[in-house]
Amino acid sequence: MPPARYELQDLLTLREKREDKRLQELDAARKQLSEAERLLSEAEERLSAFRATKPDKVNALYAAVMRQVVSRGRLEQLKVAVAELDAEELALAHQVDQLRDARDAAQTQVEQAHAAYVAATKNVAKLDMHKESWKEEVAKEEERDADLELEDFIPRRRADDDDSSD
Repeated sequence: MPPARYELQDLLTLREKREDKRLQELDAARKQLSEAERLLSEAEERLSAFRATKPDKVNALYAAVMRQVVSRGRLEQLKVAVAELDAEELALAHQVDQLRDARDAAQTQVEQAHAAYVAATKNVAKLDMHKESWKEEVAKEEERDADLELEDFIPRRRADDDDSSD
């Protein structure tokens, strides 16, 4: 008699494929998180470097007009240049905020992907446990069937054969 086929094997195979897919999704989410963290770090460094050099740039702009007679147009140009520096700082800060939000979203994706992977792993584990208990039951049944077949071929000792040996 051919070995019995596990009735839920197709379901187990499907769940194993889902588990693999969830693992791939988790890996992809982790890569996205890593990239988001890298981009955020770079943007924070740019903002920090800009903030470190901004006072020197502003001082240089003011130093160019200090102790000089300056026209009203030149003074307006100075105000515009300082405002441009402020606007550049705000743009860099806004970019950092956006990248921080993107990083947080990527972190959430990792957490969701991890939860989905854990759930898929549990589903496979449940079926694996069921399959193992099924295998044990099948093995017991086969052993019992083999014992029954063996009993059919082994002649039983008769009671009078036991008496004659005394």
